[in-house]
Amino acid sequence: MPNGEAWEALAETDCTIAVCSAPGHGGHKARRIGPDGITLTERGKGTNTRYINNIAMENEDYCDSLLVTEVFTPAGHWSSYPSHRHDEDDYPRITYLEETYYHRINPGSGFGVQRVYTDDRLLDETMPVKDHDVVLVPRGHHPCGAPYGFEMYYLNVMAGPLRKWRFCTCAGGGMDHGARREMIKRALNQKTARHLSYEDFLDLAKELGCIGIEPRNDLGRPFF
Repeated sequence: MPNGEAWEALAETDCTIAVCSAPGHGGHKARRIGPDGITLTERGKGTNTRYINNIAMENEDYCDSLLVTEVFTPAGHWSSYPSHRHDEDDYPRITYLEETYYHRINPGSGFGVQRVYTDDRLLDETMPVKDHDVVLVPRGHHPCGAPYGFEMYYLNVMAGPLRKWRFCTCAGGGMDHGARREMIKRALNQKTARHLSYEDFLDLAKELGCIGIEPRNDLGRPFF
């Protein structure tokens, strides 16, 4: 919906309606998004595997400010991990995006865990999240986890002056220097060099001495 327009929703069955809003410039008309055209995508591996529905991300010109996605995290898995932040306006290195997480937990009596913290630890909050809780991320890193036995869903809403998602990963995250060097040596995520062609991305990984890469299928273009 364009900013400043009146609207109403009529529910014909029991449902939960999430209203995601941010400042707009009147640059887009009202439209319906999905479910057609939205594909559930696997991201991560091992106990960092989760499943993503990109509802309104930057590859589609749907909004002036909003970025919206939803994430399904299996029990016993981590999500929004490795820890990352998007709290500086320094494109293309990083963009300034405030963010909210609307959590659903299955079963509803369960809980998840989320930590919001900055590199200098001036902000450092770790909290249990219950079914229907909302977590605000004004800045800093924001990983979350689903304990064994509890599945976690969250609706991500981001907004900022530039509708692009660029982030920096945590410089520490509790790992020692050797482990951090090993992680950097082992893999290069394609999102960190999304402006490059796939061939140039492979060349960059080779030049940096990486022995692994993480290709992405959510960059709005084919691999080859």
